[in-house]
Amino acid sequence: MKSIDELLESSKNLPFDEQIKFICDKIQDDENLKIIDKDLQPTGPNMFLSVQVPGITENDICFICLERERKQKYIISIWTKQRESQTSLKRSKVQDISEIDNVKKLLFLFIEKVVLMRQNK
Repeated sequence: MKSIDELLESSKNLPFDEQIKFICDKIQDDENLKIIDKDLQPTGPNMFLSVQVPGITENDICFICLERERKQKYIISIWTKQRESQTSLKRSKVQDISEIDNVKKLLFLFIEKVVLMRQNK
C-alpha cells in the first residue's frame, strides 16, 4: 500500500471530503484483509473507514470507525458487541473531530487510535 503522504499527494486536488473518502477507500482495501467478522462490519454511505480491533475481552467484537456526520465534520466511533450475543453492534461516539480541518491530521488521529487499540492486546 502507498503511504499516507503518497495518497495525499495523489488526491491533493480533490475537495476535503472527497480526498478523505479516496484515502479511506485505499486504507479500507488493505484493512478488509484483516477483518475476521466481515458480516458485522459497520457500513454505510458516511462510514468512511471501518477497522476491526481487539475488544476489552476476547469475547468482544469491536470496530473503530471514521464517520462523516455532515460535510467536513467527522467523528471517531467504536462499535462493539459480545461474540455470543444475538444483539447488533452498538455504537458509541469516541471523539468529535469536527474541529480538524486538515486531512493529514484527521487521518493520523484516526490511525493513532487504531494503533493504540491494537497495542492494548
